[in-house]
Amino acid sequence: SYRTYYGDFNYYVYNPSTMCFKPLHPSPFRKSSVFKRICSVNMVFDPLRSNYYEVIFIWSSNDGDTFQIETYSSKTGSWRLHRDGFSAPVNTFCSPAGVFWNGSLHWINRECSLYFNASQESLKTMPSPPIPADGFDSKKVKCEYFGVCNGHLYFVEVHHSSPTRFEILEMDIDYTGWTVKYHVDLQELTIAYPEMVRADYDFSILLIEEDEVSSNLLINIPDKIVSYDLKEMGFKKLHDLPSIPVGGARVTAPRYSAYQYDESLAYV
Repeated sequence: SYRTYYGDFNYYVYNPSTMCFKPLHPSPFRKSSVFKRICSVNMVFDPLRSNYYEVIFIWSSNDGDTFQIETYSSKTGSWRLHRDGFSAPVNTFCSPAGVFWNGSLHWINRECSLYFNASQESLKTMPSPPIPADGFDSKKVKCEYFGVCNGHLYFVEVHHSSPTRFEILEMDIDYTGWTVKYHVDLQELTIAYPEMVRADYDFSILLIEEDEVSSNLLINIPDKIVSYDLKEMGFKKLHDLPSIPVGGARVTAPRYSAYQYDESLAYV
């Protein structure tokens, strides 16, 4: 249980394969720390390398521009303070969640993109995505996807001026920069599913799915999950989604998130 600027939180580690879970005992560093605001909580787990995992907490001071990193290790059952009192832009760890790739945890932001390797205790700067030709306006652009597929780190920004046309960027393995992997045009999708077009375009990218022969976007549109073929530029409906009761009403087009699932019998 953690007493923070935002209230009390309990954190649990859960393995859906074994249906086992355990609570994380509080960090001893919280007792006297001035860092009371939780910015990011992420698990680092690679079942191909180890059955052990780490949970990485990013804390900030009340002013929001000074941060602290600590980790919980399932191998030792203990907490460790890695980085204490480093500075970064206020919104660095706000959104989206950290993404584990290439042995490090990554956060992306136009002002400052960082990646942290717990085993090496290193925090480094990652190149930010290239600025569009017509400039960058945070009010007109949103981060639609930041994630890993098949060993590749991808990033998608959607511009309000042309939300159905965007690029999928891939980070170079040596962190030299971003390159365009795919050009996407969802205009045909809006014709087939006009419910996507309301006051604004209503869709979200759940994940990028790749194998040796195909590459697809899984997209959440109102009441449906659709697969879009990045090579053939075709699409097909995968699932109908039920409405969800919220406070007595029913939300017919809720937003969903997708997370990577690695089946494992690892002990939590």
